[in-house]
Amino acid sequence: MKAAMCPFDVIVITSPDLESSHAVRDLIKSSCGDFSSLIQDETLRNENAMLASDGTIFISSCDPYGARMGSGGGTIAAMAEADEVYSQLMAVPPHRCNGDGITINEQYKEQMTGGPPTVLICHAGGESSRCPTQITLGKAWTSLPVIQRELSCANGANVSKTGIVTDVSNPTSLLISALSEIFVGVPKGSVVVAASDVLLSFHSSSTSKTIDFQNIAGDEEGLKKVFGLAVPAPLETAKNHGVFVLEKSPSTSESKNWGIQYTSKVLQKPPVNEMKAIKNPPCVFHHFAKTQEYESDANNSEDLMAWIDTGVVTFLPHAAKVLRESALIQLRCCTSRGLEDMYSERNNFVELGIEKRQKVSHLESHEQTVSGQSLGEFAQTATLKIDLYSDMLQAMQTGSTSLNHFDSSLRRYLEKRCVDDASENKAQWQWLFSEFSKLKLFTCAIPTGSFFHLGTTWELADFLTIGASHFEEVPEIALRNDTSSHKQRMRSFGNSIGLVRRSGTFISGFPTETSRYSTALNSVLVSKSTGSAIGEGSVIEHSFMNCPNSTIEIGERCLLSGIRMNFNGCSSIHIPSGLCLQMLPLKKSNGKKKSYICICLGVDDPIKDVPVKTIFGMDFQCVLQRSGLTESDIWDEIIPSSRRMLWNAKIHPILHHSSSKGDGSHVDLTYLNWIHELYTQNDIDLKSSSGLKHWKSLRKLSISEIRENVDASAEALHRRSIPSGKFVESRLSEISEILMNRKHEPCNFDFVFDLVSSSSSENMSSISRPLVSQSLRTLDSVAFKAIKEKSYDIAGRVFMTMSLMLSDLATIICIDKKQSNKNELLKLSSDINMESFDLSTLELIVSVRKKVLISYNAQSIFCFCEVLETASSAMTKRCISANKDFCLVHSYSDSKPTILGETVLV
Repeated sequence: MKAAMCPFDVIVITSPDLESSHAVRDLIKSSCGDFSSLIQDETLRNENAMLASDGTIFISSCDPYGARMGSGGGTIAAMAEADEVYSQLMAVPPHRCNGDGITINEQYKEQMTGGPPTVLICHAGGESSRCPTQITLGKAWTSLPVIQRELSCANGANVSKTGIVTDVSNPTSLLISALSEIFVGVPKGSVVVAASDVLLSFHSSSTSKTIDFQNIAGDEEGLKKVFGLAVPAPLETAKNHGVFVLEKSPSTSESKNWGIQYTSKVLQKPPVNEMKAIKNPPCVFHHFAKTQEYESDANNSEDLMAWIDTGVVTFLPHAAKVLRESALIQLRCCTSRGLEDMYSERNNFVELGIEKRQKVSHLESHEQTVSGQSLGEFAQTATLKIDLYSDMLQAMQTGSTSLNHFDSSLRRYLEKRCVDDASENKAQWQWLFSEFSKLKLFTCAIPTGSFFHLGTTWELADFLTIGASHFEEVPEIALRNDTSSHKQRMRSFGNSIGLVRRSGTFISGFPTETSRYSTALNSVLVSKSTGSAIGEGSVIEHSFMNCPNSTIEIGERCLLSGIRMNFNGCSSIHIPSGLCLQMLPLKKSNGKKKSYICICLGVDDPIKDVPVKTIFGMDFQCVLQRSGLTESDIWDEIIPSSRRMLWNAKIHPILHHSSSKGDGSHVDLTYLNWIHELYTQNDIDLKSSSGLKHWKSLRKLSISEIRENVDASAEALHRRSIPSGKFVESRLSEISEILMNRKHEPCNFDFVFDLVSSSSSENMSSISRPLVSQSLRTLDSVAFKAIKEKSYDIAGRVFMTMSLMLSDLATIICIDKKQSNKNELLKLSSDINMESFDLSTLELIVSVRKKVLISYNAQSIFCFCEVLETASSAMTKRCISANKDFCLVHSYSDSKPTILGETVLV
């Protein structure tokens, strides 16, 4: 049967375009649901529809035929598609048994009488123009390294026996999971709309409430409600979003579930002074974190809050009926089927029913008919762009509006949208206002909720580093928004979603002193050069940089995404502090070799500001002066000065994949040298720089041109294929070979220490224990084999290697203030008989070690290291004496007088 934690029949996830919607299918299956028994049934005629194991239908969609419909039009399109796929499944349910032995066929027969489906629509957001690293798949799929604590309908990941693993999640997955928890009991046939380019958290550590739907079921008036979800947010955040003004602010101390109340007023991006000026009821309130109470108090402006619109809007069944009816007639121009019908009517396709629709739908969006206009071109002009929030919600009734002045309200509504008597779509706008003004807008305010918007590159980079630090002391990194309250919010929110600094990553050859304060996910970074480093506050994602003989120097607060380098030769890569660097695959044309666009910007560079103030993180005019570049080198001449911004600046070069025999394959990034010189060689003329000459010789694109040229499917495949796990296995295999073959090479466990040192004290043991255990098992295997073969010198080296590894581990976790179990440990270690050391003795050592590592207590680990050193000394002396009768002396015990020859021999 359907999972109790998933109250939605259909979940539609929209993307910016058709290619992106295809590319994210695997992301949906890997992060948004359990598809372990996925069967693509013939009844799911929509190729982007997927049936999860619990019966939930997932649809990866976009606005039909490339039309831009806005969030309101896109909602109608997504809902219509959800209803159509659901009705197809109802007509011929798939025959498949679930775990309870009940067929999905029977399950859906039971649901058929329940009316239209309950639908969740997650909109992807805009073009990510201010956060170009997310431009390929959209901000809804921003990668987030998090702790996955438990299974739910929105999380199909396998969880270890401890119930805690790290995973690379995304806002869409987290949103579906959060909404599934609080919408338990939502009336059948409701439509819930959410923006998946934001992060939401609804629960504190001590609450697990849901929305109160009990008083709505069976209430005709209640089922007509539309309500938005609101959470408290600082005024500086609220001024950039929608704000709800409520008659009564709920308290976190209330034990009952969250109620729904009539909205007094809705504000769109209100200035701070306007929010403060609103009284009776007040817009702002003071949040007392200690007492968890909310009061209207405008004296302390630092902690003033407002009820921010989270972007989650719910149409309860009777209100959703208005949406469904609009999709059939008045606003059919916002649906795929409606556009096809309108197009066929225009082109005089007289066939009726399915035959007509098949003829139209089989036309590619670029193919032209006798009218001279393709279906895609027709859709661009025929559709109506409707915003869910400013068009639909603004038409609804609140406490500050009245239907007594309908005509004047309609006139203002139309004037605001530049609709007059000559407008072709006047009738549609009139109908929209007439129908939606009959609906009342309510609010469900969640006092324990929080909201975080990742709108820009710097917001994303700062959140991934500061948000994962929780409440530990971290170095002072220069942030765009450096206020203590902002850092506190990032840490608090990061903690609420389980944000961590490492997930799916293998890092070796970088000092942990600074890299521990960076964030890395789904990446491999390997370098054996002493000059390699990762700066504090930097973020590395989806990158494969296997360059053992190269120097990789990443500055502070950088953002690297999708870097591809598998290079055995010697080179140097220097990324200046504050730089954003991303590689994306381009679509192949005419069989040409693989090529990439390399986006290079400053993390803090404003993408759409005019005039441009900074480029590559430096003063724009200064860069022009030192490089000799002119604006004609950066912008096309047809772009006027008033519209010249980084958004349309052609500064991002196209690079080709190259390979050389014995050196592997890579993309040449030496053009970056001139940008590195801008930072390191102050006041030096760079006109003759070889890096600059190389950059100027390359073909370049602007960010505005990148989306249509990037191969989104290839990028999604690259992210799934980074072999961080294989590198761990390879390194452990290499260590095993070094020990067994008595090679004079170091046994380097820095990849373990990188994970441990980057983890917070709260999660350190849970996150790092699997990798630590895997490494120790490798050493155990070598030790068992060595003792069995009487290779005691190898066994001795294993024990010392294990001791060094664990002592380094203890040094990292020395912040642990738990009392050690030293006395118990000494008793256990006293049972180890070093004089008759055999396989059973080794088994006892392993057993003691497991008990020691349960608590992750530094003092206990240090004590156990002494046991390992004693075992190593025993193995060494057995090699020397060739028999079991010898005096056991600790390997670091002092001898008086010191016998130099014997010391050297040992």
